[in-house]
Amino acid sequence: QLQPHRRAESHRFTVFEYVKKLIKHVADEENQTEIYVHRFGSVPLKTYLPHGDLDVTAFAANDLWLERLKSKLEDEAKKNDIYVVSGVHSVPRDLRAQSREELGKKDQGPVEIVKVVKCQVNGISVDITANALGGMCNLCFLEKVDSMLNRDHLFKRATILVKSWCYFESHILSSQNGLLSTYALETLVLCIVNIFHEELFTPLDVLKKFLEYYANFDWRNHCLTMRGPVHRSNIPSGGEVPHLDNEPSYLLNDFILADDAHLQFLMSGLQDDNRGFQWKYMNICDPLSTRNNIGRSVSR
Repeated sequence: QLQPHRRAESHRFTVFEYVKKLIKHVADEENQTEIYVHRFGSVPLKTYLPHGDLDVTAFAANDLWLERLKSKLEDEAKKNDIYVVSGVHSVPRDLRAQSREELGKKDQGPVEIVKVVKCQVNGISVDITANALGGMCNLCFLEKVDSMLNRDHLFKRATILVKSWCYFESHILSSQNGLLSTYALETLVLCIVNIFHEELFTPLDVLKKFLEYYANFDWRNHCLTMRGPVHRSNIPSGGEVPHLDNEPSYLLNDFILADDAHLQFLMSGLQDDNRGFQWKYMNICDPLSTRNNIGRSVSR
C-alpha cells in the first residue's frame, strides 16, 4: 500500500518527541512558559518518502529560543547517547537578525526572514522554525482536501506516488537544489484532483492525468492555480493572482467553499507578503495566499 510503514511512523514520532523535549527545555531557560510544539508538512500528512525530513514549529511570544536551541543541539551532538545528533546549523547563520536588510540584503528591502535550525537526529533530517502558522494552515487545508475527496485517502496515496516519480524518476523534486518544493508539488496534485476528481479512482489515474496535463503546460506565460492556468498579463505587477471563474464540477467549487467555515478560514489568505506575487522561472500560486509564488525555488 502507498502509505508510510508503522516502523517509519514510530521512528519519526520518537525523534519528534525528543526535539519537542529540547525545545521546551530551552524555552524554560528563556522563561517562556507558554510554548506549543507541533509537526507540519509531509510527516503528519503521511505523504513523506523514506528520506523525508521532519518539519517542527513552536509557537511562542518570540523566537529568541531558536538560538539557545541551536546551542543545545550542538551540545547534544557531542554526547554519546541513544539520540545521535549531527549536522547542526541554521539559516540564516545569525538567528538574531529580523530582516533581510539586517543581513546586508538591502536590495530586497526590510522583508522578514524565515529562521530555521537544521540538524539530523538518528538519521532523520529535522527543520525547526518558530511560529510557522502558514505551514500549519497548509497541513489543515490538505487534510481537508483528502477528507473531501475520500476514496480511501486517494489524495494522500496519489501524492506519494507522484512524489516518488518526481524524485526517483524525473529528478525534479528538491527545493534546496533549485527544483520543486514539496508544497509546490502537492499543489500540482491538488490542481489535478480539483479539476478532474470525477475521473480519478486510483493513484495511477492521478499520475496519468498529472503527466498528461503538465506535459504541455505553458509555464513561460502562465501561472498555475488550483483551478488551472492564469495568463501572466492578468497578474498585476506586485499584486495578487486573480481567482478563476467557478465551475460546479470543481471539488473545491464556490458552493462548497461558501458552505464550509473551516475552508473559509483557511482560504481567507495569509497575505503577509507586501511585495505581491513575484514572477519566476516557474509560477505556482499558493492556494492559501494569492501573493505567494510557491514555484519560486525552481531556478531553471
